[in-house]
Amino acid sequence: MQLAGFGGKEGVDNNYPYIREAQASALGLPATAMVTAMDVGEADDIHPRWKRPVGERLAAAALTEVYNEAHPYRGPVITSVTPEEASLVVEFENFGGALQTTDGMPPRAFEVAANDGVYRPASARIEGPNRVVVSASDVSDPQHVRYAWTGYADLNLVNEDELPAFPYRSDTKEWSR
Repeated sequence: MQLAGFGGKEGVDNNYPYIREAQASALGLPATAMVTAMDVGEADDIHPRWKRPVGERLAAAALTEVYNEAHPYRGPVITSVTPEEASLVVEFENFGGALQTTDGMPPRAFEVAANDGVYRPASARIEGPNRVVVSASDVSDPQHVRYAWTGYADLNLVNEDELPAFPYRSDTKEWSR
């Protein structure tokens, strides 16, 4: 299980995004699976109260990966980032249908940066079943994008199975420019 969201209190130095990234790197090992719990975390409590979704996701992962039964357990995962005018197009692999949001609002928790590496909050919109277009009015030439790159975030990007998208940053991936 990837670490749940935590760290909304002012002054809390939170390395959770880096720990989540290290956890995701373990997926390169054989016979591994991971579910995210970013969406069930608490800003001010390291132990999320909403445990049932995590248990259901972990059970689905075991049933799928160990017992070869098909159960949805993974949310959308980034596959590429490409420039398009003053925006970045983020493509996802969806393990449970098209992208959507839990509340019908535009996706939240995206940031973009130019070559200076300073991330700014970004606007995002879903385009098609597996694309999100991301831009920020104060970043004219975005080079990098990150999603939910914080200890705790109010997330709403999911797939049709209502499983949350995994946090990421493009500045350390091979598709970074």
